Amino acid sequence: DYLKKVLANDETFFWGRSDFLYYYIRPEESYQKFLFDESFFRNFKRYPKAEEQIQYFKPFNRRVRYIIVDPYTDIDEDVFLSILKKEYKPIKIFYINKNEAALIYDINNLEKNN
Repeated sequence: DYLKKVLANDETFFWGRSDFLYYYIRPEESYQKFLFDESFFRNFKRYPKAEEQIQYFKPFNRRVRYIIVDPYTDIDEDVFLSILKKEYKPIKIFYINKNEAALIYDINNLEKNN
């Protein structure tokens, strides 16, 4: 519900784990995300990294503003997300059973860690 409330009409989000969040938050983007990922894979023989997805995925001319990061992402998985997690404060943290489940960053308002 959080992203549904804060996303403007010309904004979207990035979540690299799967397409299910797109289906629930922005259903019309779910299929667009699938097509983008598959097209990228056909052209480059790999799926897009976070930075590429943020730069090139523009469903319905929406730009990525919010990034959802798995708190357990490490440097081997995606360097961009690891740096984001290591050097910046999330604007929102979601917990499941008192454990971090998701970190949300607003790329328009990144704040460095102290």
